[in-house]
Amino acid sequence: MTIQGGASSVILVSMAGGWMSMVAAMAANALGLPLLLPLEPDVPAEQVDATLEEDADEDETTWRFDPARCGTTQTVETASPRKWIRYKVASRETVEEVAFRHGVAPWELRGWNGMADDAHKLKRGRRLRIKASRLPPRPEKAIVTVAEGDTWSSLAQANGVSPSDLRAYNWPYRGKMTPGSELTVYVDPILRDWIAAAPADGERVRRGAVGVGSPDEGTLLNGVQIPKGDGYWLRLPRSAYGTTHAVTQLLEAIDGFREETPWTGTLAIGSMSGPRGGPLGHHKSHQTGRDVDIRLPRREGVSRYAELRPRRVDWTATWVFVQALARVDTQVIFFDYKRQKYLYRAAKAAGASDEELAALVQYPRGSYARRGLVRHYPGHEKHLHIRFGCGPCEVSCAGAVPDAPGPNEPASEAGD
Repeated sequence: MTIQGGASSVILVSMAGGWMSMVAAMAANALGLPLLLPLEPDVPAEQVDATLEEDADEDETTWRFDPARCGTTQTVETASPRKWIRYKVASRETVEEVAFRHGVAPWELRGWNGMADDAHKLKRGRRLRIKASRLPPRPEKAIVTVAEGDTWSSLAQANGVSPSDLRAYNWPYRGKMTPGSELTVYVDPILRDWIAAAPADGERVRRGAVGVGSPDEGTLLNGVQIPKGDGYWLRLPRSAYGTTHAVTQLLEAIDGFREETPWTGTLAIGSMSGPRGGPLGHHKSHQTGRDVDIRLPRREGVSRYAELRPRRVDWTATWVFVQALARVDTQVIFFDYKRQKYLYRAAKAAGASDEELAALVQYPRGSYARRGLVRHYPGHEKHLHIRFGCGPCEVSCAGAVPDAPGPNEPASEAGD
């Protein structure tokens, strides 16, 4: 870090990242001087202004409810600014479910209602104070009649609840799965209407799989496995589950890719989520069925078992795949910044316009620039980490959850 004197004094960070950058930012703020960020390798001088652009909004786009696509007459009111409400807890609801359903963070809900930091379960009938950002309908009590061939799992999927919750609603549950028996269930009316509506032409993914919470703090309800198909294979079938919306978008992107590329290889699909979501191995995200890892396409003749070095990647095919992902509901693609250079060059060689490159690839604006569908994230050199949006009927799906405030910051202000 150096300070240059004179009328046009600035603070220049000569080391990327780390504590030096933090100190430089604090010094610049105290002295009222501008801060020049270091250029990433291979960034031309004329692109400095792009590197210094203000950060864009969060990667997560705003969820929009679409009653027509959900086959429902229910409504979801958006409250901006947030609106204080009183909420009566339904059977089996948890802190996380109530919070995400109303567009707030679980730690906020606990703070507003004097709960312990690790509170999870809620007593039915408890009244909560919530400063909600969206106002969905409450779960409704319904009676379901068991038919021949029904199981706990099939009835749970048909009503948009988990099998464990369905059993709990009808405890003791032994002997109740007989034709003619009546079961109690608390249903999300939007989810119920969507599942019950007639499927659209060409629909190939089962309805009812939805995410609850954010990709790094949530679960997956009635997850659907990526079906077998041509042109791709599942490296980890046990963690190849996602939401109906995400799996549908993935299949559409693969179809589009196949139509546009002469590449004849097979895409290797890695982790998505487990059947019920939640933490997945070493992954921080992949918890709500919206994230999926896909290996970079290999050049013809490169063995599936060979280390995936840059020269062994078919970068033209990779670019076509990114274009296909851009045509569906893809929110962000995480990919190592240094490897983006090869993608950028392949796109230029394929005739991509400057506007398309700026919209789809972060390179060469620097790894901290919040621009482009493809964004830097360390550890993603050999695969694309793709994140799809929340489906139009997923009321409890959330974007990034804000961190809880520090010890000296009041919780009542942190979420406003």
